[in-house]
Amino acid sequence: MTDDPTARRLIDDAFARHQAGALVEAISGYRRAIVLTPASGLAFRCLAHARSLGGDVAAGDREAARALALDPADGIAHLLRGYAAIRGGRRDLARPSLQRAVALAPGTFDALNNLAAAPSLEEGPVETARWAGRALALQPSSPEARLNRANAWLALGRWRDAWADHELRLPLQGSYPHLLSGERWRGVQAPSARLLVHDEIGYGDVFNHLRYLPLARECVGRLLLEVKPGLARLLAGFPGVDAVLERGASPPSPAAYDLYVPIESLPGIFETTIDRVPIEEPGPRPPEAILSRWRGVLGRTSARRVGLVWAGNPGSGLDASRSCRLEDLAPLAELSGIEWISLQKGPAETQLQDGSFPAAVAPLGARLADFADTAAVLSELDAIVTVETAVAHLAGTLGCPTAILLSRWPAWRWLLDRDDSPWYRSVRLFRQRIAGDWSAPVAAVRAWLDEGP
Repeated sequence: MTDDPTARRLIDDAFARHQAGALVEAISGYRRAIVLTPASGLAFRCLAHARSLGGDVAAGDREAARALALDPADGIAHLLRGYAAIRGGRRDLARPSLQRAVALAPGTFDALNNLAAAPSLEEGPVETARWAGRALALQPSSPEARLNRANAWLALGRWRDAWADHELRLPLQGSYPHLLSGERWRGVQAPSARLLVHDEIGYGDVFNHLRYLPLARECVGRLLLEVKPGLARLLAGFPGVDAVLERGASPPSPAAYDLYVPIESLPGIFETTIDRVPIEEPGPRPPEAILSRWRGVLGRTSARRVGLVWAGNPGSGLDASRSCRLEDLAPLAELSGIEWISLQKGPAETQLQDGSFPAAVAPLGARLADFADTAAVLSELDAIVTVETAVAHLAGTLGCPTAILLSRWPAWRWLLDRDDSPWYRSVRLFRQRIAGDWSAPVAAVRAWLDEGP
């Protein structure tokens, strides 16, 4: 309760600032109200939400805990503790608080929808779809809940049902920085039109969806592909692409295109199902000069060459679950007759120096200037072992024998409970059965390599 009228006015004013996005001023107002009424669960609750939104999730959790100390049956405070845990990347810690919030108030949409975003390690997408369905029963038009359900359906193989709501990722995720003019392409025939296809978040998504560019090109007069730096040399001249643009600080000139479409929307436009995935042939080929240079760098060998990538982009929210450490791959070093090649880039490359992989590894990561270099090296390998990264998609696109180590609940495109992929014929999938435990999939990869892929 907040009986002090001055404190209540402070909370109301702070909440108005909170809703307007002025979080610093809102936090200050909530704190002033708490000084006047230290037993105000409402003030602590509001402060918890503002602190979490402002990026200080530990403080948000702390303030929600103070609200619960005043009233253990405060369902909103339980919800806010769960929300803070999700914001902090600790979905495992979020679940008990969110479940308690639902138990106290079964009709709380936010608790149900947040539970959809924090499924258990036992049920994963099945549970996401269930909680999102309950949330949508309360708010059928909620874009967040619809997107949660769509992502779950994609992982469960219900692609046809999911594509429409999968489009909600665009406004919710903010994955493309530019506001484009012109008309969004929906797959209609436009023989004289110039179509701009732009990428979104990940490099791997581009490789995964290149197969649709020739199909799109058949519908329009000219196709421009805009991608982040690192792809232009490799994709120049790719079938169906008339020009490659490198993404910059400004959007492409409106005079250069008539229609536009995000690359990840193409599977839905072409009504892709698991048994109707276009085969990607041929994959992107680096310029001959780059291939020749890397052949010279690698030289000749009688050993099998196997590449290694054990970590993705540390800035990704998925990285903690999808990446392993080089030491997790140590059992592979016991195989004989293999020349190990590291394509690992970024901070994880330093793990080559700690001796955790007891075999010689050629460290090429720092020498790979872009994906044209990476593709050239992949073309010289007999196989590659990688976690779920852009290199995994590129290797699959190139037809390189590829072992992909997958976390317990990987990205939707890898589906569930299968060791092959409808996207790439040369890929084998090796899945965690216990979250965080790489021992079983690594042992299976060792047996795969021993058989000689």
